Amino acid sequence: MADIIKVAIVGCGRTGQPLLKELKKHKYIKVVGVADINEKSPGMQFAKKSRIPTTKNFMDLAKKGRNVDMIIDVSGNKKVRDTLKKYYKKTKNTHTIIVHELIVRLIMSMSQRLGKLAKTYHPNIKGI
Repeated sequence: MADIIKVAIVGCGRTGQPLLKELKKHKYIKVVGVADINEKSPGMQFAKKSRIPTTKNFMDLAKKGRNVDMIIDVSGNKKVRDTLKKYYKKTKNTHTIIVHELIVRLIMSMSQRLGKLAKTYHPNIKGI
């Protein structure tokens, strides 16, 4: 098992920005890229200030292949996750894990000791 987990984030808005800030606190996590269609979003600005590569095209992150252990999709767009799944299947990438927003909400709820599940900003995103 790797000593450092390489993570990419798709969507750096209301869910992605707090997640990015939390991930940056841990030495065993390296954020290798962030994608958001809004380059001026606070999360993208934070990533740039933190010298994390940014892109408007989430496929730039997918194309990093095995250089990404986890790609966290908090974009709120089901087409993004569907595209990632198809791309990884086509390229036979069985290494990179696609992490669903529900898992992010669970992790953030626990790390922030909320006592309840963190709010979703994408209630229509469900399942795989």
